[in-house]
Amino acid sequence: MTRLTLSWVDTEKIREHDCNVTGSDYNTNLQMLVTSDEKGFIRLWNHNKKYLREIQMPTACDSICFRNPRGDLLVSHSN
Repeated sequence: MTRLTLSWVDTEKIREHDCNVTGSDYNTNLQMLVTSDEKGFIRLWNHNKKYLREIQMPTACDSICFRNPRGDLLVSHSN
């Protein structure tokens, strides 16, 4: 079983992706944006584009989307 890491950020610094973004989705219920990249990072943003959280997958993410209004994530990645 692969272990995922979740980190909290208490900063106003913007955490942009430093490689190709592979997916994004917006949840109108939570007013949150999720993005994924080819290095396996998933990042959550609020409606004001403030960086909230990061999840690191073990491999590149092919796509990401919110599964439902509650905010469950559906991620496609290799392995």
